[in-house]
Amino acid sequence: MLRVGLLLLPGYPLAEPALVRSLLADSDAAGGAPLATLTLCATDAVMPREGGDLVRGDLNLSDAPACDLLIVFGGEPVSRGGDGARAPLVQALTGAGEVMVVGNAHYGLARHGLLAGLTLALPWHGAQRYLTMNPDHRYTDRLFARTGKWWSVAGGLALADAILAWIAERSGNEVANALAARWMLPRGRASEERQPVPLGAGAGPAVDPKVARTVALMEANLEEPLTTDQIAERIGVSRRQLERLFKRHLEAVPSQYYLELRLQRARQLLRSTRQSIVQIGLACGFASGPHFSSAYRNRFGMTPREDRLKGDTDPAQTGAAERGED
Repeated sequence: MLRVGLLLLPGYPLAEPALVRSLLADSDAAGGAPLATLTLCATDAVMPREGGDLVRGDLNLSDAPACDLLIVFGGEPVSRGGDGARAPLVQALTGAGEVMVVGNAHYGLARHGLLAGLTLALPWHGAQRYLTMNPDHRYTDRLFARTGKWWSVAGGLALADAILAWIAERSGNEVANALAARWMLPRGRASEERQPVPLGAGAGPAVDPKVARTVALMEANLEEPLTTDQIAERIGVSRRQLERLFKRHLEAVPSQYYLELRLQRARQLLRSTRQSIVQIGLACGFASGPHFSSAYRNRFGMTPREDRLKGDTDPAQTGAAERGED
């Protein structure tokens, strides 16, 4: 039986541990490997972000057995207690087969110097502040990231995607897809998908307004893509200036970013609808099937058909979708 530990740091959000418990409880019904969950606390008792009663763990952290997966939840304000809590925390993290750090729990672990060298999927709305406090840490705007045994999850519903990915590794895609279906989800989103950052809102890492307008223009024209020159003209800048802005703020040239948007949209449609592969390619701006298949394989390491077959539990239905029968 796999053991999953839920490690609560002070100020943890109530919803995220509850989401994990519910998903893991339903995993068995979906045919997954048997799981046992264990609640642990970084101190004798912790209070959730929403306030209320103090919560105590099933065991003291120092007495807890090693977990196959240890999921760390936390919030702000970060506990300023002494470093006496560091030893059992490090022991638990070191002994775990895998560790999943969720949302604002990154702050608590970073304070103990535990996340250096990892790629961190920080929540977009707190990334700028976190990186100001920890300038040497590596940030990605993906839903979740993995470095060795360490998983970094942006939080919110991205946590469900990470849990589904973990279950798929342990029990197979069929079980993960069945669990997603029980939760009315169209399969888990892949770690490569970006967080849905509202660039125009100015709430995330500082993004130039021209870049935000450009991304919005791209998203509105996925089916009939614009050229970089056309985009630059509509935004009111030169092509070279637009390329410099994208490189500075998004670490990509406009054409690369545009292609990524189209391919991610294609993957979402491929996994969540029964549209034919040809229809999906056309809807995402690819003029021909071979062009779509080649671009998809270059990005994801498999063709659209292979990706659909990999996650599909009903080959007959897949064949019908590829023929455009539904």
